[in-house]
Amino acid sequence: MLELLQLQEKAAASSTESIEAHLVLSDCHRARARARAASDRDLEMRATRFLATFQKMMGLQDEYLETLDEQQALAGNEQGSLEAVKNTIHKAHVMADDGRYPIAIRLLDDVVEDIRKSGDRSPAMLGSLCKAQMESARCLSRMNEHARAVDEVQASVASALEALEAGKQAGVVEHEHQVYKSLAQAYDQLGNSMNVLCRYEDALQAYQDALGVNAELLDEKAQCHNMGGLGTVYNEMGEVARAKEYFEKALEQAESLSLQGKLRDARLLCTCHGNLGTACLKLDELEMAKLQHERALQLAHAHDMREEIGRSSGNLGNVYLRMAEIVGADRGDDKRAALDNAAEHHAESLKHARNGRNKLSEGRALGNLGNVHTNIGMHLRSTNIQAAVLSFDRACKFHEEHWKLAVEVGDSAGEASASANLGDALRHLGRNEEAIQCYENQLRLSEELCDQQNKAKALSSLARCKGVLGGFDSIGSDRRNVAERAVGGAAAVRSIESERRHSVITRHHAERFLALAAQRESSRQGTLKSMQRLVETDGKLDVNAQDECGRTALHLAAEAGKLDIVEWLVEGKTRLGHSTPFAGGPVRELVMVNAETHNYETPYQLALL
Repeated sequence: MLELLQLQEKAAASSTESIEAHLVLSDCHRARARARAASDRDLEMRATRFLATFQKMMGLQDEYLETLDEQQALAGNEQGSLEAVKNTIHKAHVMADDGRYPIAIRLLDDVVEDIRKSGDRSPAMLGSLCKAQMESARCLSRMNEHARAVDEVQASVASALEALEAGKQAGVVEHEHQVYKSLAQAYDQLGNSMNVLCRYEDALQAYQDALGVNAELLDEKAQCHNMGGLGTVYNEMGEVARAKEYFEKALEQAESLSLQGKLRDARLLCTCHGNLGTACLKLDELEMAKLQHERALQLAHAHDMREEIGRSSGNLGNVYLRMAEIVGADRGDDKRAALDNAAEHHAESLKHARNGRNKLSEGRALGNLGNVHTNIGMHLRSTNIQAAVLSFDRACKFHEEHWKLAVEVGDSAGEASASANLGDALRHLGRNEEAIQCYENQLRLSEELCDQQNKAKALSSLARCKGVLGGFDSIGSDRRNVAERAVGGAAAVRSIESERRHSVITRHHAERFLALAAQRESSRQGTLKSMQRLVETDGKLDVNAQDECGRTALHLAAEAGKLDIVEWLVEGKTRLGHSTPFAGGPVRELVMVNAETHNYETPYQLALL
């Protein structure tokens, strides 16, 4: 026993990567072997438990899982017993942290079935059931299967409430605090899944419920996390300024907790800086976004938090990519420098994701790196076509690797994202038929996942690639082709409007026609009256501004079938932007189709046939 206490002191004083740490690990194995030789089962159990704890600290996941199995065998717990259930839930949690979500879900399904068969409805067992269901929801959420995650987390909430009621009836209060904590975590997970499913009001309510429970528990750290969740929802709703307020409050509270010594590590601070940086990026407050992500990266390096280093590096890469997007054409060197910085940070993110064996993070980093090379290719194509082709080829390789990885781990949302990005890179190489296959795969997966945002993007990309939105020499004036383009464009916009996700039409261009008009008119469609007010009275909309595809408000109005707005713009309020490949013919053809399909007020109705 004294030997184990000495080991514990050594472990606390050693870094997880130091030579001392490996010596402690060897001492643990020797202590367990001596206990086994002496037939001291209790000491062997303690040594095994300590060995598992230290293996987890060192990130030795496979060894840790083996030791957990040995610990279970030593305890002699029967299947379905409370201890066996807890051990399996813990094992599933470790699997999930390692990115092995399907295996974790199978283990958790077995736990739920064992509890059901046991018929044990005690407060302690119901609390464990709540944890198992919540852990399953977390895994499903990480796999982007949010509809299933909602079912699991709602079951988790029901189990928590039943556990609390059972405890009251039995006069047992020892598990009450932990059950309330699990209930708050379940509400938090519910908010995350509802947000991804675009059920924003439900998401806000779930986060508020979590905040209320954590306030009762006096858990300031969890409250900070909940405020970040509320900010994330408002960010998705397009209310970025309000989201920023929540992120600032969360950061202020996290910094206060840090000063009071109430944080074990800087992970929460990193998250808060990252959230605030993301909001600033969306508001195009790029210097502030850069500062916040740099602070997160500094904290991550200072505390050797490799996962946070990778995440913060990726966030900085996104800031530099945005900087490259807004640099003027006359500042080519600045644009290229920003793109190179973006590539460097995303490569760093990829390295840390691979070292951490986190497949989902690795996939995201591959996708981001591929997108940077696509942007480099777009930057080079007017001056050095050979270098541009090489960049597009590199982008394809990164996206293909992301796609294979997503298929391997069963990440359907990641597969959809990789398909979309690969389609974009192939389209720039002129390999349009292959690009269409990618976009069709993105569309199929988005429909399976009930992901309206990605469905809209897929429809829009298919429309563009087939000539719906213009941009290819093969576009003719054939009536059927024009009608197909109108239908495709309308379908993309309808998909967006069905979930009030107008801003996804153009990334980072929230003040374009559909985005701003929709925000100002709440859930209603943009109207001519609102458009005129935005342009003539408020002066908040530049109708000549172009998005990243070179489209102006006129192009978007034509695609959306807003004939009255198109007529008003064509009368002299805007230029057609003939310098872009999207101007002129395709726009006029879309307007012409809308006028000639007089049986249908807009392409929306035509698209419904």
